[in-house]
Order: sequence, then structure tokens, then C-alpha cells
Amino acid sequence: MIGKKFGTSMSVELKLFKGIIPIVNSHQAMKFIDFITQSNPIKVVSDLVTLNDGKPLVQLQSALLVDVSIRFINGSFKKLLMFLHDNRSLIEGERQNYFYRVLYEIFNCQSLLEFVTENFMKIQDSYLVGWLILELLKSGQEIYASVKNSEETLRLGNLLGSSIDEKSKRIGNSILNMLNDVPNDLLTVNENQKYSYSEFRSMSAAPSISDLKDLPVVPKSVFTGPEKDKKLEDNRYLDWQYRILREDVHGTIREEWLCYLNPKTPSEKKIASKLRARTFIVEDILGVSYNTKKRHPVHMKIKLSQPKFNTKNMKENKKKLLKKYWDENQRLLTVDSLVALVKGKNLLCIGSVLDRSELSAKNVVRVYFFQTSDILKLCNFTIDNETKDVRLVQFSASFFAYKPFLEKLRTLSDVPFPDEIIHSVSRHVENNDFLHPIIEFIKTSDLNMQELDCMNLKKPIILNEKQREAVVNSFSMKMSLIQGPPGTGKSYCGTIIAKIALLDPRCKVLCVCYTNHALDQYLENLLDIGVSENDIVRIGFAKVSDRVKSCSLFESRNRKSYDPSFNRQYASLMSLSDSQENAVSSKYSRHINLTEKNAKNQYWTFKNYLNIVNPEISDVFKEPDVGNGNFMMIAKDGKKLNGRHLWEYWIDGMSLDEVYKFYSDEMSMETMKVWCMNGEKRLELLRSWINEINNEFELDFGNKILEYNNTIEMLKELCGESDIREIRSKRIMGCTTTGAAKNSHLVEAFDANVLILEEAGEVLESHVVTSISKSCKQIIMIGDHKQLRPKINLYNLSVESGNGHDLNKSLFERLVSNDYPHVCLDTQHRMRPEISECVRLLTYPELKGTLAPRGNWLSRPTQ
Repeated sequence: MIGKKFGTSMSVELKLFKGIIPIVNSHQAMKFIDFITQSNPIKVVSDLVTLNDGKPLVQLQSALLVDVSIRFINGSFKKLLMFLHDNRSLIEGERQNYFYRVLYEIFNCQSLLEFVTENFMKIQDSYLVGWLILELLKSGQEIYASVKNSEETLRLGNLLGSSIDEKSKRIGNSILNMLNDVPNDLLTVNENQKYSYSEFRSMSAAPSISDLKDLPVVPKSVFTGPEKDKKLEDNRYLDWQYRILREDVHGTIREEWLCYLNPKTPSEKKIASKLRARTFIVEDILGVSYNTKKRHPVHMKIKLSQPKFNTKNMKENKKKLLKKYWDENQRLLTVDSLVALVKGKNLLCIGSVLDRSELSAKNVVRVYFFQTSDILKLCNFTIDNETKDVRLVQFSASFFAYKPFLEKLRTLSDVPFPDEIIHSVSRHVENNDFLHPIIEFIKTSDLNMQELDCMNLKKPIILNEKQREAVVNSFSMKMSLIQGPPGTGKSYCGTIIAKIALLDPRCKVLCVCYTNHALDQYLENLLDIGVSENDIVRIGFAKVSDRVKSCSLFESRNRKSYDPSFNRQYASLMSLSDSQENAVSSKYSRHINLTEKNAKNQYWTFKNYLNIVNPEISDVFKEPDVGNGNFMMIAKDGKKLNGRHLWEYWIDGMSLDEVYKFYSDEMSMETMKVWCMNGEKRLELLRSWINEINNEFELDFGNKILEYNNTIEMLKELCGESDIREIRSKRIMGCTTTGAAKNSHLVEAFDANVLILEEAGEVLESHVVTSISKSCKQIIMIGDHKQLRPKINLYNLSVESGNGHDLNKSLFERLVSNDYPHVCLDTQHRMRPEISECVRLLTYPELKGTLAPRGNWLSRPTQ
């Protein structure tokens, strides 16, 4: 707009980028690509698509096609692809669509790709071309089919797949796998929904506004119905697991959102009533905040209106009442709970509670929003004073409990133990030199295991026939299953298996349980049979029993001291985060003050902006040259006249005649044009400047937020390095399934050979898959699928619904149902004979009666 009115002074490169100068030769093409690769990656990708009605994209194609030669391919074209490749991780959220659009325009230069194919052996870093195609195949966009059906995609996939370069070969094979990923590789859900099996990796785990408004694709189980006869690849299996798990939490949130919009629906009154009790009136959005010491990412502080106190004595101090209210309602706005800002029936943005510690004193809650664009949206809400009638709605769905599993599933490139998990085929392991003599002895002997000196047991351990079979089987198969009714000694066997495994000095054991209680009980049993607490580390510090507390990683953090190198790195990162915090704060302050009402006070903001985009207009607002050093122009306030005064006069509407007296020389035509504008024209121009500055701000502010958040993540990783050193000194790691997914970096660093999974019948299949580390060689699953199935939120995803999604069918149950080899314990040691007989008649016909003395019946209280 400014350029059209006054004429702009811009570089040749910028004119090429904007399409003002057409690209007709290789020199211009090189300048164009250099301009892109030297720009801010987030901004330039967005500008390529949105600026000047997409003219930069047309220029991009011209630049790529004007000189199709080996020199150009190995020079400028390679430079462009490397720039996009290296900055791929910075492009997130809504900008991903722009990113894929740019890649697709490059792909559409078919003559260029044909040249690359024909001269493949002469192309340097050819994996970059393969990366571009693979990104488009993974995109899940409408462009997917076009890329897949292109002859060049198949030809390049074959060329890359047969390359001697490992990176090129890996990418080429990935392209070919995606092209052959089941017939047509597209699931047609309805007329408008199609997707690729690898698309799930680009789907955010966090819910978005569209997730709550649109019904997603929810695939049937890949092991039942018509799907079971299709070729089952890793991507298809992982896609099924990711989508049904994601829908279990997103669907719950969607139901609650619909209840919020229409609370009078009879069948949903109960949920709606519950949700209304968790709706808070927003008094003010206090703006952007951060806390480096607590390692909080950039978030928003939201002040809530005073709650309605349920008390008869209203003379009490309001501060005490506020503290009492939040202390008594600890379940309201708990940390990590999912919340949304709503205005009327419009969903503004979704996030999670980061900190509630200020509620009792200031009625302020800190909320982290999943999209950077949401923070920008709320900044504008603050500027425009649009917080009236805004509500903060807390959803009951526990998104934080699902998030680690969803994030972990997205990172998996293949399925661990595919023969067992996907094909239900058992495999045997090679004999262990350390353990083979012991296993053979246990297999043929009925002796008390305490007599084995190498076991170093604190108390007698005697196994019955089935228990002995279960223990032996665990060391002969890659994945073994131990099933047993209540009281038959499943956990007892698991404890002995871990103890035997530790006899191999090379072995490390990861013990995973569904609940904290079961985990503590299992670790206590290990301590009881002689495993040293110095060999055990427990991940997570919630609900840790007193006996296991000394093994907790949290406790060891409190005991250890950091070395000087850590302190230096920590101080360096803290200093960096402080400077980035100041940059975010400065940008935010400048943005919220950049309004029409406050324009007079923002002289330097506008001056710096005009210096870049239109120096001629910028010169209008500089101190006039009086021509004689003995004279000085005086402003209305009695001070020396400067550019700020002229800016304020222009905003106030001073006319050309009034301002003319400040100029001793002739006015330039540009200066006269600016001062001749009437008030309406000036306001229109001012608004255009504000909009353009704000557009620049959004990109720059988003970058500053990402930089700060990345530094916070680096701080977390640095502090976690000492945790890694601690766990590597241990032989047994214990954690819940949630802990394993949430701390996957610790699980990988622990480098366990054996995974023992307790309560396997109650664990979702996705929880098992995400608990398996790369170093794992054997898995022992212990459970009983005839008791409780895994707990899920949505009935329509369950086995019982008959819809075929089968989310609550555990891996344990599925394998047993497929006749996977397993050992079923048959002698119970806990119940009274009468209860045991009842259980046998109802569910377990093979169950044998109690062998324990009468004094042991119900000796352990139930929980």
C-alpha cells in the first residue's frame, strides 16, 4: 500500500521476491534463491504463499526452470532444499500448510525432476530430493495423491533405494514402502475424508478447535473384520493405535464441549452440569508471562473473577475466603488439566494449566496454550479490550495422561517385536551362558531355591509345577506370557524372574506396572528376596511407599551435588534465557502499545519501520535542516524541534501551512504530499502501517517464543543429564506405563535387556508398545485378561460396543486369544476354599483349591 502511494525504495532481491521484476535469467534466479535462504525461515515460507497474491511462488517456479543444468542443481537448487530441510522443525501449526505448498510447487517443476532423474549419478546430496518427496507423501494433504501417482516419484524412489549412500538408500526405501503401503494406501472414510497411514505423525497430540468441531477418521481394529486379511505394515498398525487412542481423549472433550453448547440435552445433563460447575469468568488477561527458574515455557496469566463463596459469615476477610475456597477445591484448575477460553459459543483457544499457585492469593492462573498463534490472538484481545464475557472452561478429560503415549507413538518409525505384536508368532532366544545352568536346574528340580547359593535369597522360595514352567518359559522366549487367576502367584513369579535375570552381570531389568501401588508392591517384593536397594531406581515420585522412597530418583536428586561443568552450562543457559525473556517482553510491550490511540508515543517504532520500507516518508519526520548553524527551530513546547515533534504534529492533523514555517529550504514533493493529507487519509495510512508492523511482529514474536521455549527445553535436558548418570548405575528400573512414556529418554538411556510388565491385562496395547526400548531383547507380560480390561473413556471404542475399534482389548488378551503360547497358573494361595470354589465355578474351571495354611487366608488386606 505504501509503495503504491509514495513509491518505495527496495533492493533488487526484494523486488525479485515480490514479483515486481520477473525472473528471466540464471543470475536473477541465483539472487532470488539467495534471498530466500538468507531470510527468516518461518517468515519467508509464509511470505512465499501469502505475499502479493502468491506471486513469490510463481517467481520460485520461474527461478527453478530458467536454468536446468548440473551447475544449477548442485548449486542454488541444492542450497534451497538444504535450507528447507534444515529448518523443517521450525515450521509448525498453521504454517505447515504453507510449507507443504512450497514443497509442492518445487515438485511441480516436472522438467527439473526429469533432469534430476536422467542425471542422477551426477547429482550431489540426492537424498534432499528424496526428502522433499517423502515429506509430501507424509503430509496427508490433498497433494498426496498427485505426488504418489507421479512417475517421477517411483523412478526417484527406485534410484535412491539402490544408491550406495546410506541416507539416500534409507529415504528411497521409505518412499517405496509408502507407495506400496497396502492397496492404494488410502482409506476412504467418506466422500471428503482420505488419509495416508503415515499421516498420523503430522497430527498434533493436543486438541485443536477443529478437533472439537469435526468428526475425525477412527479406523477399525487391524486384527478383526475385513481389515485382518490385508497386508499389515508398521505404519498401518501405528496409525490405528494412534488414532483410536487420540480419539478416546479428544472424543471425551468433544462430548463435553457439545454439552457446554447445549446443556439441556436430557441424556447429557449429568456431564453438562458437571462442566458448568467448572466454568470460570475471566476478569482480565494479564498478558504474556514466563518463569525460567521453574522452567515454564511462554504462557498467559489469566485473572479470574471472584468466586461465589459458600459461607454465611460474609464479614470474613476476602483474602482468607479466597484462600479457603481454592484450598478446599484442589480439583479445580489442577496443574495439567485441559482448559479452553470461550466467548459466547465461540471456542477461542485450548491449553493446559501450568501453575495454580497464585489462585489462593491473587485469583490468577497460568495457562500454556498449545499453539503460538493462540498467544498472539490473546495479545490482540488484551489490546482491543475484548475480554468481556470470556469464560475459562475446564474439561474433565485427563489429556496429560494420554499425551506422553501419543507423543511417543508419533516418534516410532517401526513396531518393536513385530513378529509377536503384529503376527502373534513366538520366537525363542539363544541360551544365556550365565543363566542356562540355573534354568536347567530349576526345570528338573523341586528343591527350595534358597539352596542355590548364587540366588542369595533372604527367605525360602518354593515353586509349584506351573510356576516353575512360567519361570523357565520366560527365559526361553523373546516374549512370554504368564496368566493367572487372583492369588496364584503371578507377581511372585515376576519377582523371581527379575532376581534370576540379575545373575547375568550384563543384564538390566525394566519393571513396568499400570498403577503406582502395584509398582511399589513389586519393588518391595524384590527387596524382600534380597535385591539391594542400591540396584533399584524408581521413576516418578507420586504415591511412593515409605520402603521404596529411598530408591526414588527424586530422592537421589536431593542427595547429589552437581559438578562445576554443570554449573557453568546451567549459568550460560540461564543467561541466554534471561536475554530471550527480555526480548519476548520487549516485543510484547511494543505490540500492546502499538494502537491508534497510542501512536503518538511510538515515534521510534514507526520511524524504524519506515526507514526500512520507505525511507522517503521516514525523512519527512526527521529534524528539518535550518541551513544556518546559528539558528534553532523551537517546537510548541519550547524545546528544540525534532522528528518526534513533527510526528506528533502529523498525528494531530497539523496542516501544510502550519508546518511550512519549520522549513527554511524548499519542501520536497514527498514531504508536501504527506502534510497535504486530510485527517481521514492520515488515519488510513497510519492503520496500514500498524497492520504491517503487526504482521512483522507476529512472525518475529513467534520466533522469539520458540527460541525461549527451546532454551527452556535445553535447561530441562541439562538437568536431566545427572538423572541419566544416576540410572545407568542401577540394575533395575521401576516405573508406571505413564512414567515410561513420559520419561522415554530415561528408559532408552537405562538400556534394559528385559522388560517385565505387570498387570498386562489392564494395560492398553499402545502403552505396552511405547514402553519397549530399543535395547530390549525379552519381554515378560504378567496378567489376567479374564479380570479387568483396560479402562477407556468412550464406550463406542470398546470391544463391548461391537464397533470393531477394540481399544480396550489389551495386547495380552489379543495374543492369548490368538493361541499365542502362554503359561496359566492354576493353584491359588490366598482365598478361603469357599470363595475359591465360587471363582472356579464361574470363571476358572482349572483353578485348584487353596494350599496355604488357614492362618494365611486373607492375611493381606484388599485395596
